[in-house]
Amino acid sequence: MFENAACFKGGIDNWSYYLPRLAVLTGCRLNELARLRVEDINLQGAPYSSINDNTVDKAVKNESSVRKVLLPVDAVTPMTALLTGKTKEQRVFPEFLCNNANGYAPKPSKYFSDLYRNKLGLNGASFHSFRHFATTHLFNSEVKEGLIGSLVGHSVGKMTTDKVYLSGFNDRLKLEVINHLGATYPALDE
Repeated sequence: MFENAACFKGGIDNWSYYLPRLAVLTGCRLNELARLRVEDINLQGAPYSSINDNTVDKAVKNESSVRKVLLPVDAVTPMTALLTGKTKEQRVFPEFLCNNANGYAPKPSKYFSDLYRNKLGLNGASFHSFRHFATTHLFNSEVKEGLIGSLVGHSVGKMTTDKVYLSGFNDRLKLEVINHLGATYPALDE
C-alpha cells in the first residue's frame, strides 16, 4: 500500500502519500486529518497536531475527539515540506471539498477503497484500517487501554472508564507511545 502511494510524494495528489502514513503514526480518523489547518500543526518542541472544531468548517466525532495528537520527531521534516507555502488559515489538504453528509472524506475514502479492492485485492479494508492498525499495535505492545483511548479520541466502553479513572497521561508518556509507533513503522519521508 505504501509503495503504491510513494509516487505521490511531493506531487499534486500528495495526500495519497501522507494520509495513510499519518493515520498509522497517529491513529487519527480520515476526517480529522482532512480537516487539519496549517495553524493546527505545531512542529516546534514536541511536535503535534490539534484535532478541534474551532472553525465553522470543522467538526469532531465527540467531545473526546478534541485533543492534541503528538507526532513522532521524524515527522517534522516531511510535515514541514507539506506545510511550506501555505498560510496558517489554509487546510493542510486543500483539495478536499466539504460534503455535509461525509465531511471531507469522500475523495480519499473512494481512492483508498478502490486501491485496496482493485489493485491490492484487500477486500474489507478501508482507510479506517490504519486507525485499527495503530490502536491494535499499541494494545499488543501492552500500552494501557486508557492511554490509547486518549491518543485516538475514544469515548465509549472501557475506554471511557479508563479515561475517567486514569486520565493522568502526560505529554512525555504520550510522546513515548507515539515515537514507539514511529520506530515500529516506516517514517513519513521513506
